[in-house]
Amino acid sequence: MRRKNKLPAEKEDYNKFLILSDDKISTKKYDLMNKGIVLLDKPKGITSHQITYKIRDLLNVKKAGHSGTLDPNVTGLLLITLGKACKLIPIFLGMGKEYVGIMHLHTEVSKKRIYEVFKEFVGEIEQVPPVRSAVKRVKRKRKIYYLDILSISNKDVKFLVGCEAGTYIRKLCVDIGNKLGVGAHMTWLRRTKIGYLSVKNAISFDKFKKDPGKYIVPVEEITCNLPRVYVKKKYIKKILNGVHIKKDWVIKLSKGINDGEYTCVLSPHNETIALAKKSGNFFKISSVLGCENL
Repeated sequence: MRRKNKLPAEKEDYNKFLILSDDKISTKKYDLMNKGIVLLDKPKGITSHQITYKIRDLLNVKKAGHSGTLDPNVTGLLLITLGKACKLIPIFLGMGKEYVGIMHLHTEVSKKRIYEVFKEFVGEIEQVPPVRSAVKRVKRKRKIYYLDILSISNKDVKFLVGCEAGTYIRKLCVDIGNKLGVGAHMTWLRRTKIGYLSVKNAISFDKFKKDPGKYIVPVEEITCNLPRVYVKKKYIKKILNGVHIKKDWVIKLSKGINDGEYTCVLSPHNETIALAKKSGNFFKISSVLGCENL
């Protein structure tokens, strides 16, 4: 059952390129402390901010950020961005998320009825954010891409859910319980995916502490499934100053990039230097990460 479930970002294939120039593309290394990402399996009992600060201090870097808050008792995938890689956070915040959770029913219900109600919550749903949320408590629409029951044990329902960014799983459990007419609440939750990135590739904090520098991943590896545009070296300084990318500045780019879609801008040395969004024949710069290999 699980293998057929994919988040929208997993369905895209941007590893096919249109070649627009004969310029050669090479590879050079840069300082990962200033432009790297840690795929962390966040432990229980600590906030996302606290674990980010701990990693920042262990690596002795000035700036670190994370890709979406997890409650202290929620475990799972958390991307810790270092230095200029923090500019990539908007990409991952907007991606769909996958969770495994346990919902506790306040009264026993037949398995048949539970399965029926779960099916009703696949697709577009409406949610009012919980009281303790950081956003305005108004009704809003969110998409549930898939919602599978993994097991039912008495009043506990273990489930797998793939959902749009900004979906409250705790509230989803409450709403399902209300639909069942018996009430319910979430007792356990673990984030297993952020877009195409899986917790299977994440590192535990205990393991990270033993050799912090070993587990920093270049942004180019983390963004490998995103659309890319490679630009000629002579135009990099203009791009770093925010000048929009013209077609004749491009060496090669991913096929099928849609207008308004975040695109990684790379130098001929395979270094991510900026984020842009396609707009007709241009790529408009959204943010600049800088370039160490000019």
